[in-house]
Amino acid sequence: MTGVMKNSVVKIVIALIIAMMVFAYMPMMGLKVHAEDKVIGKLNDTSYTSFEQLRNDLENNYENKSVTIEMLTDWQDSDEDITKETTLIDWSYKGKQYDFPLYIPEGCNATLNMNGHVFDRRIDKKKEGGYNPDTDTGVCISMHSNSKITINGGDNSKEHRVGIFTGYDYQKDYSNDTKQYTNYSGAVLSGAYRGIYMNKGSQVVVNDVSIVGCGLANSRPGGGIFMEKGSTLEMNNSSIEYCATEDDGGAIFTTRDGNNKIVLNNTAITNNWAGSEGGGIDIDGENTQIIGDGNSSVSQNHAKSHGGGIYAWNDEQTVKGLIIEGNETEKNGGGICTVEEDVLLENLIVKNNKASKNGGGIYIENDVNTLNNCEVRENTASGLGNGVYVEADVDEDFWLKGKTIIEDNNGSNLYIGDTDCDDTEVEFELSEGSEIWIAYHDGNHDKVKVSYHSGDYSKYLHSDQDGYYFTYQDGKTLRLRGNPNTASVFGGGNAVILIIAAAAILIVAMGAIKLSKKR
Repeated sequence: MTGVMKNSVVKIVIALIIAMMVFAYMPMMGLKVHAEDKVIGKLNDTSYTSFEQLRNDLENNYENKSVTIEMLTDWQDSDEDITKETTLIDWSYKGKQYDFPLYIPEGCNATLNMNGHVFDRRIDKKKEGGYNPDTDTGVCISMHSNSKITINGGDNSKEHRVGIFTGYDYQKDYSNDTKQYTNYSGAVLSGAYRGIYMNKGSQVVVNDVSIVGCGLANSRPGGGIFMEKGSTLEMNNSSIEYCATEDDGGAIFTTRDGNNKIVLNNTAITNNWAGSEGGGIDIDGENTQIIGDGNSSVSQNHAKSHGGGIYAWNDEQTVKGLIIEGNETEKNGGGICTVEEDVLLENLIVKNNKASKNGGGIYIENDVNTLNNCEVRENTASGLGNGVYVEADVDEDFWLKGKTIIEDNNGSNLYIGDTDCDDTEVEFELSEGSEIWIAYHDGNHDKVKVSYHSGDYSKYLHSDQDGYYFTYQDGKTLRLRGNPNTASVFGGGNAVILIIAAAAILIVAMGAIKLSKKR
C-alpha cells in the first residue's frame, strides 16, 4: 500500500471516529437526533415512525370505519425526570412530537392497545409560561361524536415513574417541593389538560389503565374525563388519580345535557381535587347513572365547595354499588351531595367522610330522594348530620328502604332539618338488620312524622336525642316526641321508670304509716 493510500485510509478512519463522537454527543449539546427508523405505533397493519403522521392519518382516513391502534413505545418526549426509561428524541413537530392529542373521528370504532406503555402529555411542564390549552388541544384522547374506543392497557409488568402534584392547592403551587413521583405498573395516561374528552354520543371502555395527574392546568370542569350528552364510560380494573380542576369534577364531569352512564368495575377514583363541586365525580345532567360493582371506590377526594366524593346536581340520577370513603368537602356533603329530586342512592357504603358544614356522609337538599340498602358510618360534620343531613326544604317523601344502616357516626346520624314535623315526611320500607338513629331540629315536642306503607319498623328506629322516643299516631304514623330539657326526668322510657319508682316509694311510705299507727 502506497503512502498516499495509507494517508487516505487514516483520514477516513479519523473522520469516522469524529462523526461517531459528534453523533454521540449531540443530545448533550442540545441538538436533535432523529430516529425515523424506529416504529412508534401502528394503524391496523401500517407502521409509523412519526406520531404526527399516525394521528393525522387516524383523523383523516378512519371516519365511520374500524381501526386498531398499537402503541409500540412510550408516547412521551424524553424526560428522565418523568419516567425511568427515555424514549424518542425525534421532536418533529414544533419541538415535542407527543404533545398532541389522539383524535378518534366521527363514527369510528377504535381499539387502542397500549401494551403497558405511557401516553404522557406533560402539560404541567408549561405552567411557568402561562400555558392555557383549549378543550381539544390539551387532551390525550379526543372523541368525536358517536365514536367509540376500547383502550386496553395490556402488559402490567412495565413500570413508569410518573410525576404528580399533591395537596389541595394543585392549581396554585407548581414548585418542586409539592411534586412527588409515583411508580405505576402497566399503561398510563398522564399529564394532559384532560385525559379523555368525550363528545356527544361517544363511548369509551377503559381496561387496565391508570389515568394520572391530568387537569393541572384546567380552569374548566372535568380534570380526568369530560363527558358530553349521551356519552357512556366503562372502566374495568382501572383508576383515575391525582387529577384536578379549578371548576367541577376533579376526576369526571358530565354536562347538564344529561343521559350519561358511568360504569365502574374494580376501579378506584382517588386523590382527585376540585376547586368547586365534586372532588371525585360531578354529574350535572338529568337521567345520569353511576353504576359500580360493589368493589369500586370513590375515595380520598377533596372539593372546595359541595360533594367531596360525588356531587349529583340534577333530577333522575342514580348512584349505586360504590364504596365512598375518606372524602372531604369545605361545605356540605363530605361523601355525596344531592341537589334535585328523584335521586336514588343504592347499595352504597359511605364511611369516614368529612364536611366542614352539614352532612358528613350524605347531604340531601331536595324532595323524593331514596336511600336503599346503604350503610352510613363513621362520618363527621362540623355542622349537623354527621351521617345524613336532610335539608329543611324537603317536604315530600324522603325514603329509606331495604337494609339501611345509619349509625356510629361522630355525632347525630340521620338529621332532619325542618322545624315543622308536618312539613317533613320520612317513609320506610326496611328489611331485617336495619338500624337508623334519628335526630331533629329543636326542643319542640313533635319532631318527625314517619309514615308506614306496610309493616312495623319501629324496632329499626332509635332516637339520637336523650329523652326523645317514638309514639304511634293513627295506627300508621310514628312521631318522635319528647323534650331534651327534661330528658333525664320525663323523657322517653324514663317517665315510666319514674312513675314506677314513685309508686313504690308511695307504697312503702303508706306501709310505714300504717305500721306506725298500729304501734
